[in-house]
Amino acid sequence: MTDQSAAAPAASTPQGTTPTLQPSSSPAVPSTTVPAAAPNAASPPIQTNPRPDYVPASFWDETSGQVRAKEFTAFLGLAEAQAARIAARPEKPDGYALEFPKEFKPEIPLTFDDKDPRLAELRNFAHEQGWDQGTFSKVLQIEAARHIADHKAITAAIAARDKALGPNAAARITAAQTWLESVLGKDRGAAVIDRMVLHTDVEALEDLQKAFTTQGAASFNNNGRDRQVPQTEEIPGYDNMSFEQRRAAQWNRANGQNR
Repeated sequence: MTDQSAAAPAASTPQGTTPTLQPSSSPAVPSTTVPAAAPNAASPPIQTNPRPDYVPASFWDETSGQVRAKEFTAFLGLAEAQAARIAARPEKPDGYALEFPKEFKPEIPLTFDDKDPRLAELRNFAHEQGWDQGTFSKVLQIEAARHIADHKAITAAIAARDKALGPNAAARITAAQTWLESVLGKDRGAAVIDRMVLHTDVEALEDLQKAFTTQGAASFNNNGRDRQVPQTEEIPGYDNMSFEQRRAAQWNRANGQNR
């Protein structure tokens, strides 16, 4: 009997050709995904020395945890000096003596008025600021130097005034002062003269004197330049006039009107 189940012969590959590779029928190997590495955790902060309570924050370096030695040393020096001044200050404001430093020699005599309210204010301020006596005296010296400078400036201005007024400067000023005191009174007249430090001041006063005299307000003689009382007997109704009316009537009379 012939075996019907015999295997069919394998197909032959023509000579000179390359066999075609068939994909494998075995299952594919699954790919494996490698997860990304987790980021590194933050490094712990560097521990530094804490700032001592006695060191102000402005003198502490947080990065290095160290005090700023140069600045802090200077600060301590100033603090010690201030503490020494406070310890040396008078117990009360009125304990400050009104005296200059020993090495200061004023060029002109200077005195203090202990009742001057500005001195009381300065004493209170000095005590609040912790000044010692030396510091207080130095401030008095500075103020004295200002007064001396003012005195020199006024003295120079008066010398220039007298030179401009000529050789009769003293007589002209005395005459102006005498007339002014007769009008304003001695004290007020002298006060005005004291403020006349320019030759134009004196000349203006002389012009005012001439104008005042011409209007009949008063007449003067050359013996001490005493003020003369104007004659009013011929002015009708003079006693009942106001000040302005009297001056007008005197001016009219002096100029030949209403006689």
